[in-house]
Amino acid sequence: MTERSDGNEIPDRYRYAVIPHIMVGDAAAAVDFCQRAFGAREDVRVDAPGGGILHAEITVGRSVLMLGDASAEEAEGAPSSSRTPRGTSGSS
Repeated sequence: MTERSDGNEIPDRYRYAVIPHIMVGDAAAAVDFCQRAFGAREDVRVDAPGGGILHAEITVGRSVLMLGDASAEEAEGAPSSSRTPRGTSGSS
């Protein structure tokens, strides 16, 4: 582990990577798919009180992916421009 300037440690698995954190409609199904398709290992799961997943972390090889269930408000209520980082067009 590496120590940050505030005294907290950064786990080695996060040190040299950009780690995507995605919100999906069904995080449990996404985790299951990644396990079957890519041999992913589920490392962390925080279940939501009302069901679903607040936060999960999976590892594929040496790569980490963070994901969780998008709430109905997040998925339908926010305009697409508010979910797109500044300086990007949001299209490919």
